[in-house]
Amino acid sequence: MAEALFSLELQTLKAENSYTVSKEVLKKITGVPAPDKMAALFPLPNHSLDKKDHLLILDEIEDPGNLGTLFRTSLGLKWDGIFLTPKTTDPFSEKALRASKGSVFFQPYAYMEIDSLKNLLEKDSYEVFLADIDGKEPAKLVKKKKTALILSAESKGVSEEFLPISQKISLPMDPSIESYNVASAGSILLYLLRE
Repeated sequence: MAEALFSLELQTLKAENSYTVSKEVLKKITGVPAPDKMAALFPLPNHSLDKKDHLLILDEIEDPGNLGTLFRTSLGLKWDGIFLTPKTTDPFSEKALRASKGSVFFQPYAYMEIDSLKNLLEKDSYEVFLADIDGKEPAKLVKKKKTALILSAESKGVSEEFLPISQKISLPMDPSIESYNVASAGSILLYLLRE
């Protein structure tokens, strides 16, 4: 098991053990056809999301590429952390890690059951926005200091438990387009709600 000291400018690795392997073995270990020259095992981060002002909630996002992109964008736009509902894909899967460009190691996150998450948002008086095709445009909404944005899988939609506590928010869209990709729409909404 390797321990890593991370900074956004420089990554320094201190390994307990290191091994030299062939390129073919490295391909097998990493699961990618053209891996970097190094691979490592890290302990999973342990984050706290107490007293945060800007929270992203990813509700049963299935595609690891979308998940990784949303981790990367939320970190870049200085959102405080991410809650993942059960059945959301693993942020440490190969595809999610690659899409996040390592953001999963920096962006605080936690898994939480929907009922517990709903209670937390109500108790702490968050203004909760829910991405939905029938929502209002972001410019027409009033934002509070404490803001949460819920994004869900395009195929399933949001978990119904979130509906009573949320305002639906949507981006303008040509009617010939069925829907935006959740990572694309989510990234725009993260920017608009963080201003």
